[in-house]
Amino acid sequence: MQRYIRLIIILALIVFIVVFAYIKINNNTIVDKDELNDNINFEMKEDVYYLNDKYNSDIYSTEFRDIVSKKINELREKNNTLVIYNAYGINDLSVNYYSKEKKLSYVSYTISVDDENIDDFTNTMKNNGEDNLVKDHAYQMTGLVPGYVNNIKIILFDKNDNTISKTNYEVDLTGVKKYSSRIDIYGGKDIYISDGLFTLFSKDNIYLYDNKGVIRGHLLLDNFSDEDILFKGNYIYYPINKHNIVKVNNLGEVKDVYYTKYSITNDYILDNNKILFIGNDKKNESTNDQIISIDLNSHDVKKLVDCSELFKDINLNLVSMDYEDGDIILSSKDTSSIIRINDIYKKPYIKYILGNKKLWKDEYHKYIYDYKDSIFFGQSEVDYSKDTITLLNNNYVSKDIYDENKDVYDKLKLQNTDQKNGTKSLYYKLNINDKKKKYSLKEQYVLPYTSTNGSLKRYGKNYIFNSSTNNTFIEYNKKFEIINSYKTNFNVNKVYKYNYKNYWFK
Repeated sequence: MQRYIRLIIILALIVFIVVFAYIKINNNTIVDKDELNDNINFEMKEDVYYLNDKYNSDIYSTEFRDIVSKKINELREKNNTLVIYNAYGINDLSVNYYSKEKKLSYVSYTISVDDENIDDFTNTMKNNGEDNLVKDHAYQMTGLVPGYVNNIKIILFDKNDNTISKTNYEVDLTGVKKYSSRIDIYGGKDIYISDGLFTLFSKDNIYLYDNKGVIRGHLLLDNFSDEDILFKGNYIYYPINKHNIVKVNNLGEVKDVYYTKYSITNDYILDNNKILFIGNDKKNESTNDQIISIDLNSHDVKKLVDCSELFKDINLNLVSMDYEDGDIILSSKDTSSIIRINDIYKKPYIKYILGNKKLWKDEYHKYIYDYKDSIFFGQSEVDYSKDTITLLNNNYVSKDIYDENKDVYDKLKLQNTDQKNGTKSLYYKLNINDKKKKYSLKEQYVLPYTSTNGSLKRYGKNYIFNSSTNNTFIEYNKKFEIINSYKTNFNVNKVYKYNYKNYWFK
């Protein structure tokens, strides 16, 4: 009997060690700190410090962050002014600038390269001081161009906008050719283009491009294709892999890592102090049918909605969501439907379904709002505001989905089952009438074809659209006239535009 007890204890210990190691690895916390410390140093070359990481560290690990932060602080104690290239290893098109001044001041910088086709890149940095004035300066200055020697001019101004000092630094990136420094632009009405940086989400990378198609930032990921960046206060949040979300300050320093337990599969949004995301548990790795929350203070993770329970034996394949006051709007690609679920924090229930009844079982017909026909297929991005929904109608269903409901799709005159060679996608604006349980199409515009991914989002008065099928993204005005069109030589899942004000810039 004692033998069996010992065996059980040994097996339990083994299981504990395996589980503990798994959790630690997924939270990036297993590493030899002494070895890491010995192999991470900052070396100066022509007034600029460079991170020398012989350990080839996980840049998102707690240990790496702690050691780098400690060594930067040691350098700051010895230097009134300090410039570090790619200080925390996350944005290799940036420098960190630190200085201590006697007078209240603010800082601007200009990055220039020896190429008449690449404009100077100038920004004023954001401070937390009154009137944007401080004595202790610390910034991440993004905008370096790979393949060039970059000149960085840093200017300090007093409260009356008078120049206090000017300094110049050089960062040689002629040996960096990992990605395109410029992408192709096709003419439009460039004069109406909005301020900001196009933010491209691709596998393992987030790329930032200016309006002239010049790269100005490059954030590294961990074998993961991001969908968006979330902004809150002085921080940005984004997943680095399918289980971890990071909180990064405006210096590029990881301040926190959130282990989600579930697989992050598609969209994620902020609700006050929580991140909500579409995910999977281990039992449903391919269905994208869970809505999960993670508390940014406590790190508590909760499954708010399990659509496999609300929708029995139906694969929704949720790809996008929006949120309002405890209710959530979901885009279900495999059912070509938009679904509203109310009261997600307490007792979730189906409010309505926008889709074709012929694609749903009879038991769900009571939730389906009336429309004369199905007007969207395989739609992806949805945005909700009051009684209005805007969406990217991809106008595509996969061959497998088509084969399941061939007769229905034929009657609906579906044209696109070819992932690469479809006809068109569309922007739709829908008006929802809850009293009459109806919805209507208020606006539509034809877009280039994008089948399985792509994005469409309002930005100011304009729209930013991406076709992942054609590796193209476009800025439209409110009438969907092309302002500028860009083409990449690499695959991009989504493209948004952000001005990064109150994060990096004033």
